Amino acid sequence: MSNELVKSKENKTDDLPEIYEEVKKLLADSKRKKFYFPNAETTVKNVDILYLLNKKSHENISSISSKFLVAGFALHYLKAINKIIDKKYKVPQLTLIDFIDNDKLEETRQRIIELENEPIFNWLKEECLEELKDAIDNIDVDNLERLVKLGQIINLSEKELSLLDTNEDIEIYDIAYRYLNRLDDFEMRGAKQDLVCEMGSIKKISKGGEVTEITLECKGDRKSRKQFEEFFIKAGKELICK
Repeated sequence: MSNELVKSKENKTDDLPEIYEEVKKLLADSKRKKFYFPNAETTVKNVDILYLLNKKSHENISSISSKFLVAGFALHYLKAINKIIDKKYKVPQLTLIDFIDNDKLEETRQRIIELENEPIFNWLKEECLEELKDAIDNIDVDNLERLVKLGQIINLSEKELSLLDTNEDIEIYDIAYRYLNRLDDFEMRGAKQDLVCEMGSIKKISKGGEVTEITLECKGDRKSRKQFEEFFIKAGKELICK
């Protein structure tokens, strides 16, 4: 074997520990990035012991943390809307002290009344706030792995929100739409396919004593619950009118 070949093999062997350390570092960085989402310290690091007490504690702290993440994004999103309204419609802004000043409150209230038929105000009253509250009420993560996945959804939506001022192609409405759809997909993947969260029935008894009944059921994700409620109300009205 030539000296050059021997030296070449020795050099490759000498490089192995360095390459191995580099691979370990990349793997460690990749694992850490899972936790790069808003409020990760608050919901994971600052309460780490509670995840390890027992199974029930793990489920409870996961659930509390999931609601905190979803509520946090909702308030951040609504802050962005507040800013847009202020910029476009010149609604008088209030300081914390102004909330105990009746004259200031009335001035802002009157300006909002003038604008109440603007599309963004109708959307806020009829859809946006209800949908965001519904997401908070119904999110229920029961383990750390799914909490991290939820955190990544929040992180993606936060990045879209941060581009709002610099990218004219991003609409404030679209951010909410995509965010809520991601939550729906997240809930569906986490639910058992045969899990039924709610059942209901509507009965109508005619004058002749005949009973008409509609029975409905829905699965455990937010979108299905909303569709269930809407259809249940509609079916009830139709049945009563017959």
